[in-house]
Amino acid sequence: MVTQPTFAELLRQHREAMQLPLRAVAEALAVDTSLVGKWERGERKPYRADVETLATVLKADRKQLLVAYLRDKVLYEVQDDEFAMEALKAAEAQVKYKAKKP
Repeated sequence: MVTQPTFAELLRQHREAMQLPLRAVAEALAVDTSLVGKWERGERKPYRADVETLATVLKADRKQLLVAYLRDKVLYEVQDDEFAMEALKAAEAQVKYKAKKP
């Protein structure tokens, strides 16, 4: 199974591809440079609005960043739980059900 890069890894890859220092990204989001560094190391999670802004600042694919962000968020909550797979399947069914409702 091929693993996808974490949100933190994607963030660092995009920032480095744009050749932006941490401080430039931090300034664009009006946050501390150390916070962006923690996001890149996976020590802290940004808010969803920050992810949206990061996609714009880094000229990154918004969907790719958001999917990685949400995946990591879900994984963090359930990864060590014995009922994780069952809960994820139930959540998937609920999301599909709600998507069908008008």
